[in-house]
Amino acid sequence: MDRIRKNLILIILFLGLVKASGQHSVLSQHFSFQFKQLPLEAALDTITQATGYSFSYNSALIPSVRLITGDYQNQPLQSILKDLFKGQELNFKEVCNYIAITRKLSEDDTPDLFSTYIDSSEYYYIQARVFDKSDKKPVPYANVILKGRNLGTITNIDGNFSFKIPSGCINDSLIVSFIGYKSVSKNISNLTNGEAIYIEPVSVELSEVVVKHFEPTALIKMALQKVPDNYSSIPEMHIGFYRETSKQNNDYIVISEAVLKIFKAPYDKNFRNDQVSVYKNRKSPFVKTMDTVLYKLQGGIYNSLMIDLAKHPASFISEDYFDTYDYKFEGLAQYDKGQVYVIAFDQKPNVAYPLYKGKIYIDKESLAFVKAEFGISPLGLEYATSILVKKSSSKIKAKVLGANYLVSYSNLEDVWKLHHVREEIKIRVRKKFSFFNSTYHSVSELVITDSDTTSVNRFRTYDLIKPNQVFAEVSESYDESFWGKFNFLPPEETLEEAYSKIKNAIRENRKD
Repeated sequence: MDRIRKNLILIILFLGLVKASGQHSVLSQHFSFQFKQLPLEAALDTITQATGYSFSYNSALIPSVRLITGDYQNQPLQSILKDLFKGQELNFKEVCNYIAITRKLSEDDTPDLFSTYIDSSEYYYIQARVFDKSDKKPVPYANVILKGRNLGTITNIDGNFSFKIPSGCINDSLIVSFIGYKSVSKNISNLTNGEAIYIEPVSVELSEVVVKHFEPTALIKMALQKVPDNYSSIPEMHIGFYRETSKQNNDYIVISEAVLKIFKAPYDKNFRNDQVSVYKNRKSPFVKTMDTVLYKLQGGIYNSLMIDLAKHPASFISEDYFDTYDYKFEGLAQYDKGQVYVIAFDQKPNVAYPLYKGKIYIDKESLAFVKAEFGISPLGLEYATSILVKKSSSKIKAKVLGANYLVSYSNLEDVWKLHHVREEIKIRVRKKFSFFNSTYHSVSELVITDSDTTSVNRFRTYDLIKPNQVFAEVSESYDESFWGKFNFLPPEETLEEAYSKIKNAIRENRKD
């Protein structure tokens, strides 16, 4: 039973009464320039003409009276720029078709990846909605990726997405993809705000002979063996948007959101833990005052990272557990420009503890795990409460009604990266000697919106979120400008109503 506890992702707490990119950066390419008594800004214009890359910077970084004289022959552009700005501690980063110049941050400041969001470049803001072309219904959790870049987001449960894109990328394309659909490419400059994007479902038929040829557990074993080849072999710095909500019956009681800094350790045999630090966060005042139960999801952010199946294999892709599951190969499905194998699984009827039911999607060419959708199996749900729920009072009776999970990855230059994690948990609670029940529904969601492999260092201990930590309570106005240039997941329709209540509550408090 101990091994089952270790492999179950969910921890619920009741308190109170109840690989490196292969792309060659323009910064590493060699160029030759001759400057004689030329203003620095004019020298940058000359470089733009030669390279096709514009510059984005805070004007305060460019001395207005400084004249440049220099002879640079077949030197890396990075070295040339450092010499032009000698005496200034700056970073140079390629973003789409421009070079961002930002101040160099100290060891006590934010990592380099974040400096671009703080003091460099303007951003182009897109809002759109993705629909199924056949039935005109919204498509939730579709991947929205800037073509050939690390920038990305997803659609929310209502099919909506918002995307803040560096203005230098306006001539690039967005790729919208979802398993079982043809991917759609949209030129950013042609997108209108609020545009409807339609993706077309497509089926891949296999003969019965072909279906029988594939043994599901053999595919899973091969996918596990290929993890070091398919996922990053070097550490990465990620930007992530995280949201955690809890409802009591139909009323929101907690809404927490954050921009996260995530140190993503390599997917290699030298296992190192991922680390998380909060860059910016807010937590609502309660939309509805809680009565007798304080309900929290403990360590939600780290739970999300533990659902990274490529790094932390769950029981249904662990060879030690194969004899506790039934597997079925369901054929191929379209995904982006390729195809994925679809494997369904469920715990066996004779297993008397909670395991999972769901589907795994494995890339046909690389054998990478692309996506998994799973939840506690109905066959094991009756055993879930005793293992998953901890409570500090005998006055509360709790029952797990369900727990569902989703994890998906995006691909950049043949390296698969964690992109989206969603957890959804429902519990019914009844106080002793009471005829009334309360249903608690918690959702946590993590979307990786940007990543980088330069200047990546582990965080200092005092900057880290602790695994058992819950967001500190911070009251802020719930407006989109709070996030600045960082990408965030637009709220679903029911959350929009809760946000309205929060805004009204804040206004009333300020009047008082």
